[in-house]
Amino acid sequence: MEKELLIKKIVAVLSDKKCKSILSIDVADKTDVTEAYVVCSARNPSQAKAAYEELCAVLEKQDVYTAGVDGLREGRWIVMDYGKVIVHIFHTSLRDLYQFEKLWGDEDGANVTRYDEE
Repeated sequence: MEKELLIKKIVAVLSDKKCKSILSIDVADKTDVTEAYVVCSARNPSQAKAAYEELCAVLEKQDVYTAGVDGLREGRWIVMDYGKVIVHIFHTSLRDLYQFEKLWGDEDGANVTRYDEE
């Protein structure tokens, strides 16, 4: 699946599961690990895990599988590796602490696409 379509599907699922502050960060010119990150906030571990489960279910129906998952047990920062796109589902407090988008986003925000506002 091409990157843009994969991002669109991921964002739709995260939005349906009521995740907040959803954005994608294009990092193709910054790292060889992936082409983009999708980042969102969940209010609690249960919401983060539900978003993870739904994302897996929706993408697996289209034969898209994660290469790896980390943080599922705690549910405070779940990372899902889909190759071209890596998904980060943060508990709100951890996202505020780590400020992930500031690590990878351009100063002018040119490589960041926001899908909702909190």
